[in-house]
Amino acid sequence: MISCELAIKLHRGGFKCAGKEDSFEKDGEIIQVPTLEELIEACGKNKEDAYSKFILWFCPSEYGNWHAGEMEYCSESYVDDYPQNTENGETPEEAVANLWLTINKKTS
Repeated sequence: MISCELAIKLHRGGFKCAGKEDSFEKDGEIIQVPTLEELIEACGKNKEDAYSKFILWFCPSEYGNWHAGEMEYCSESYVDDYPQNTENGETPEEAVANLWLTINKKTS
């Protein structure tokens, strides 16, 4: 689960949750807390490049234990060595939420 602060950032950034399982009220607004599945799906939306792939990995570091990023395939068989737009978090949800914010900041 992500923090209330991160859920608010997602809401203000335009993230739309399909489900309404988890939500809270802040300043008269209903803030929905997305699931990991919703976050992962949203990171792949609006991608015109069929060679762009999403990855999530665990690797303890000073920045957080979980990392999410995009990998760019140069062809059907080659993958770049290092993901672009990487983000970190203490949980998988936090890492992917931060990635969504990064991706959507660059495209908005």
